Amino acid sequence: MEMLHVLEEKLKDLVARIHELKEQNKGLREQVNSLEGENRELKNDNARLAQEHAQLSLQLDTVQNSVTTGREHIVTLNQERTETKKIVDDLICRIDLLAREKEL
Repeated sequence: MEMLHVLEEKLKDLVARIHELKEQNKGLREQVNSLEGENRELKNDNARLAQEHAQLSLQLDTVQNSVTTGREHIVTLNQERTETKKIVDDLICRIDLLAREKEL
């Protein structure tokens, strides 16, 4: 009889433990569901940020190309300015020579 009582107690303990584990399992499933939802949101954010990154990279390439082109134009304009200055200086010298020749 006492053996039966011991078995009953063990069964009660097992049932109680099963109940605890079921509650734990329920809590863990809720955590998993919450984390899965958070994971989906993070994946969406990541995809959006990757797309933004790609767009910004394209914009940066465009700006860099514009800067390079602008620098090339500046170099060309500086060269043209130098050549124009030489031509103007040369013209001034010739005009000055012509003016002196007329004075004589």
